[in-house]
Amino acid sequence: MDNRNILDKYKFIDHSEILNDLRAHKHNISVLIQYVEGDFNIGTIIRNCNAFNVDSVYYHGSRRWDRRGSVGTHHYVNMKHLSSIDEIVQLKQKHTFVGLDNNISRPIKKMPNFTWPTNTLLVLGEEQNGIIPEVLALCDHFVEIPQYGSVRSLNVGTASGIALYDYVSNLER
Repeated sequence: MDNRNILDKYKFIDHSEILNDLRAHKHNISVLIQYVEGDFNIGTIIRNCNAFNVDSVYYHGSRRWDRRGSVGTHHYVNMKHLSSIDEIVQLKQKHTFVGLDNNISRPIKKMPNFTWPTNTLLVLGEEQNGIIPEVLALCDHFVEIPQYGSVRSLNVGTASGIALYDYVSNLER
C-alpha cells in the first residue's frame, strides 16, 4: 500500500520517477519566499508551489523552518536556500521579478488585469513588513489580489495559492 500524499497517477512509482515527470511538466514560474514569519505559512507556500508545479522555490532567510507544514511536498519541489541579496540579484539574469504586494508606493496592477511574463519570479515578502527595499528595487512588476471585504490583505500562504492559480489558469486560456 502506498500511503504517500500524492496523486493516484504517482502511486507505486519511485520517487525519482515522480521528480522526473514533474520536471518534464513544470510551469515557467518560480517563487521567492523572503523572511516569511510562521513556519506554516512557509509550508503552505511550498505546498502551493508543488500543487501548481513551479520550476523552483527560493527561500531567502537565515533561519531554518519547520517542514511539517509542507506535509512532505518539500521533497517534490526544487528548493534552494539563498543567504544573501547578491544571490537574489543573480536571479535577475533568468527571471522577471513580480512582487505580490498591496502596500507600496509603486504602480500595482490588479491580478485579473495582469499578464504574467515569461520566466516569472513571484516575490513574496513578510506579512507585516512586505518585500524588503533591496528586493522591491529589483521588481519589474507589482500585482495585488483585489479585496472585497473589510481587510486589506490576505495571509501570504493563501495569497501565494491565488497568484499561482492565476498564473497557471492564464496559460490554459
